[in-house]
Amino acid sequence: MTGCGPQRPGLSPQWLWRLSPAGKRTASWVLPRCINGVGAFASLDYQRVLVQADIGYGNGSCGEPRPGTNSSRILITSGASLHTIVTLPALDSQSPQVTGW
Repeated sequence: MTGCGPQRPGLSPQWLWRLSPAGKRTASWVLPRCINGVGAFASLDYQRVLVQADIGYGNGSCGEPRPGTNSSRILITSGASLHTIVTLPALDSQSPQVTGW
């Protein structure tokens, strides 16, 4: 993952990359803006990735809280695309946590 902004780039990544065993990029996906935490989980065959992106604060230009915009998105890679499966509100700073699939 690569981040946006100079402050802890891992806090607010912009891209998700698939790397070959040799370290070459084989695929990439643009992540939603203003991420405040992300998790990625590969399928057993390594063909798809499930992504949990917590949205609302983030880094760089997203460093200011945006009231009412905090949410958690579950996304899945499909070829070169990244599709949102569900968007859930983050209530009281709590969001669902994907642990695998």
